Amino acid sequence: MKPVQETMRDIRISKNISQGELGKELGLDQGKICLIEKGFRKISTDELYKIAKFLKVSIDELFNYKPEGIRLIDIVLEVRELKEFVKIHTCCALCCPWAPSTNALRCGC
Repeated sequence: MKPVQETMRDIRISKNISQGELGKELGLDQGKICLIEKGFRKISTDELYKIAKFLKVSIDELFNYKPEGIRLIDIVLEVRELKEFVKIHTCCALCCPWAPSTNALRCGC
């Protein structure tokens, strides 16, 4: 995983933004941006937020964080299974096991 400073520099360069322009947005001079990108100066939380906002990226992107999360295919398959379940277990609202009424009759399907 790349350090946040390296990712910040790569994004800044890809968007044709100079260190001076970024520094002006943060209220820092170009030299301090250079120190940040080289890892010699820490970034405050406030600065990190401003950098992400100015570069139009999320803070996760600056940290090069890519959550594994749920894949689209998993969602599609789950929706298909749910549709099939509902199709097989369709009955009136009074006998459905998930009916909102606590007095609901159950058909046992």
